Amino acid sequence: MLNLTKEEKLITIFIILALILGMGTLHFKRSIKSPDESASQQDFKRGAGLIEEEIKKSKQVNINRADVDELSSLPGVGKVIAARITAYRLEKGDFIHREDIKKVKGIGDKKFEKMREYILLK
Repeated sequence: MLNLTKEEKLITIFIILALILGMGTLHFKRSIKSPDESASQQDFKRGAGLIEEEIKKSKQVNINRADVDELSSLPGVGKVIAARITAYRLEKGDFIHREDIKKVKGIGDKKFEKMREYILLK
């Protein structure tokens, strides 16, 4: 070996051991297949999904009883289409099926799909 003092030899051995330990730790972390999400992340997402469902339920509108302002809260429905919905309801009666709202001028398949989950028929 080189002409090193006892302290220099100890420091060199310590550095080599630290490098080996670090490389071993890095290899170990890479070799373990970690799950995509931890349990707490899954619980968080599940809870967030439940909250989102509750928010959607709170935004649901009974299209057979709602006034223009309430109907305007539906996605894609402004004051004009909301007025058409109320006029259609007065003329033809209550909506029986959700899809019946597509009979109102200005509500096609695309707009209906945006509002489908917010429509109530009670």
